[in-house]
Amino acid sequence: MAFFAILAIVMVIGSYLFVALLAAGSVYLPYIIFSRAQSDHGWDVLILLFGILIAATMLWSLIPRRQEFTAPGLLLERSRHPSLFAEIENIAAALNEPVPHDVYLIGDANAFVADRGGVMGFGTHRIMGLGLPLLSTMTVSQFRAVLAHEFAHYYGGDTSLGPWVYRTKASIVRIFENIGSVGKLARVAYLAAMYMAVTMLLKWYFVSFLRISNYVSRKQEYRADELACIVAGRQNLIDGLQSLHRAAAIWPAYSSTNSSEILPRCLMTSELAFKYDPRAVEVQRLLRQNHPEEIHANCHLWAIFREKTSTVAQ
Repeated sequence: MAFFAILAIVMVIGSYLFVALLAAGSVYLPYIIFSRAQSDHGWDVLILLFGILIAATMLWSLIPRRQEFTAPGLLLERSRHPSLFAEIENIAAALNEPVPHDVYLIGDANAFVADRGGVMGFGTHRIMGLGLPLLSTMTVSQFRAVLAHEFAHYYGGDTSLGPWVYRTKASIVRIFENIGSVGKLARVAYLAAMYMAVTMLLKWYFVSFLRISNYVSRKQEYRADELACIVAGRQNLIDGLQSLHRAAAIWPAYSSTNSSEILPRCLMTSELAFKYDPRAVEVQRLLRQNHPEEIHANCHLWAIFREKTSTVAQ
């Protein structure tokens, strides 16, 4: 997996170099035209000024912006949920990884890990988000497997690369947005042609960047699945991810009609991870009964789930 980490780093560095070279070309080529121009019609000056404007816009958009951290959910305290934190610590110990600094309860049928704070991945602290639907529909063994999957991202260094890749994507998106505003000034054929050339090159690179970063992301998910299989057991992970996917399909409608009952019971209990709502368990049982073909025997599960989405949601 070191190859994929190196590939992601190369793409991030390459993005900044590509934009810098494109900005330099946007100024240099018009300058060559301007310096060799023999006429006095002024188009060469206009093209040069437009090139400088495009270059300045791209370089300004490329500068990373500081983002304020907003808590994704309710901050959980160890003193109130000792069993939950005991499971988190056990999985962390199995992979020899530090326990997250903060653990949040979120309202989505999802779980995530990330590094927050610092600058471009340096001086960060770890956080984890656990979805309320997971704690309502999973068994303890399934929950451990999902925890192991998330800790595998820490183990593989995925969260260290994440801020770099995310900020690079955000910078490229800003370039497109700001260049679009500059394009409104390109009402002359020469300027329009220059604008189209720049945007086509940017689009080509951005699509290539997304394809490679998504490829690396898929490989990271597969590796996290494999490590979770080793730590928590293959069948537990399969069942846990199936429960997660099913909960994602039914939870919005379920929570909207039962939120007044779910939230007080799940948030106030000291055994947060191990109190199951009986109606959620019944829904899970019925889904298993109606879709027995979803018991799979391999660990590459995310691709299977994408193919099954429409079936599960029905």
